Amino acid sequence: MQDAWLGRLFVRFRDRRDGRALAAVFDATARALLTVAAHLVPTLDLAEDAVQTTFQRAIEHAARFDEARSLKGWLYGILWREAKKLARSELRVPDARAL
Repeated sequence: MQDAWLGRLFVRFRDRRDGRALAAVFDATARALLTVAAHLVPTLDLAEDAVQTTFQRAIEHAARFDEARSLKGWLYGILWREAKKLARSELRVPDARAL
């Protein structure tokens, strides 16, 4: 039930550019997304970055959201891809203390 409500809010944002609807989606999902992100990347800062990037990508690609599907599932998919990118890029940065 909640996912259907969140999906309708996201569609309202997508179709009407209703910022309050997007804020409600963020408020309802950000904590759970952050919890998952914390398991995918090495630091809390990167987890927070992954959640922010997830919403940035969701806003940029709102037209791709299929309202017949789960909004949370779509957001988790974006989060997983973005967290993996951040984790890979973190591995490429040399530790300054080790240098």
